[in-house]
Amino acid sequence: MNRVLFLVLIFTQYNLLGQHLPKQVLLDDLRYLNEAVVNGHPVNSFPTRQFNITSVIAEAAKLSKDSISPLEYTRWIKKGIFHIGCIHTSINDNPLLAEKRNTLYLPLTVLVTQEGLMITGCIDSSKVNQVITKVNGIEADSIIQVYAFYRASDGGSDAFSREYFHYNSSRLVPLLLNNPKRYNIKTINDEFSLDAQSTIFLKQPEISNASSPLKNKNNALLSIGGFDILKVNSFSKSDKRFYAKVFKRLNQIQSKKLLVDLRGNIGGNRKAAIALTAYLADSTFGYAILQPKKLKTSKYLNGKGKFYLLLSKLKYNVGHFYKRKGTPLGGKYTYSSKPKKKYHYTGKIYVLTDGFTASASTMVTSWLKQHANATFMGTQSGGGYNGNNGGSFPLISLPNSGIEITFPAYRIILDEQSSQYTGITPEIVLDTHSDLEDIIKDLE
Repeated sequence: MNRVLFLVLIFTQYNLLGQHLPKQVLLDDLRYLNEAVVNGHPVNSFPTRQFNITSVIAEAAKLSKDSISPLEYTRWIKKGIFHIGCIHTSINDNPLLAEKRNTLYLPLTVLVTQEGLMITGCIDSSKVNQVITKVNGIEADSIIQVYAFYRASDGGSDAFSREYFHYNSSRLVPLLLNNPKRYNIKTINDEFSLDAQSTIFLKQPEISNASSPLKNKNNALLSIGGFDILKVNSFSKSDKRFYAKVFKRLNQIQSKKLLVDLRGNIGGNRKAAIALTAYLADSTFGYAILQPKKLKTSKYLNGKGKFYLLLSKLKYNVGHFYKRKGTPLGGKYTYSSKPKKKYHYTGKIYVLTDGFTASASTMVTSWLKQHANATFMGTQSGGGYNGNNGGSFPLISLPNSGIEITFPAYRIILDEQSSQYTGITPEIVLDTHSDLEDIIKDLE
């Protein structure tokens, strides 16, 4: 019996029993993922840098135990994905955690700060802003270490992971602590207990004193004091008509200050992002899609992944052949857009970002950084300033666990002259989880 088949049989036996998995199975999956990243991932499109997950493999090899739970196994794969430095690479399907869990939720949310885990929302509002040191005897630092590498950002920063943990802490902390029914919380100045609850807890920033003259399904034009605020939660095809109405109104009222709020916007329709930018940019802007010729992406894709890649090649190589130019790195398709003349915004522009600002929304931030007089505020975006990996999103399957991973095929280039692969760090750094009224006060 060959070694691969032997490992597969071991995995199948352990998985069917719902029990732990051998360390060797994990190491082999991580090595396969590393080989796919080095030889096939567009994060390695350029000869001047190299992303791999060898440090994660070395760390996993030092585990003293040979028995790994499905949840811990998943965390190791997520840690490997984190080190790829690509926000679009993530677990698409995980057979290890296919069983339904009767999850109970922590009735609070926390934010990772320099002091530790700060409570941002709680079923007992008097606990907000306290800093947690222990949960059920587990040090806060231990919780932070587990989830610091839980979701990748472009360029290898932790911006998206921090934001993901904050919004999902009500669900993620129970998973780490084996789903307790009661939580004993110790903070720097207090100690209290909370019962778990059956629904997830999440406190969203509020907008209590804003009028909303225009809105569509996902987005809204708001007004608070002397500021006009365009809250863009996502990008969809229908947004182009909405933006036309927004900027017509802003022109009519002679708006002087516009805040484009991209917090929580993980992307969406690229054409909608272009449509928004066209009202704000002062010069021609655009992007390029690179099909790296040195990478052997197809070698590592599963059946669905190869089909998706084939469709994308038909789209670009046939449908967009007139935009293709050969380069030393591979075929490059270049797209450009001009600013709108009618209702073009001429007032002061502020852009509010957080760790969830990614994909199409960081295309907007990159374009405005290059082509508009905009002031950026908030926290670092999760999407990369000079580009990201996308254009097509095929799939790979890890050979032992069967975990399916979204594995981008192309590189989207936003600023060819820049070496900044991480997201923009704003000039004005502030707490993006504050209510919008408080954020506006800081600008007045």
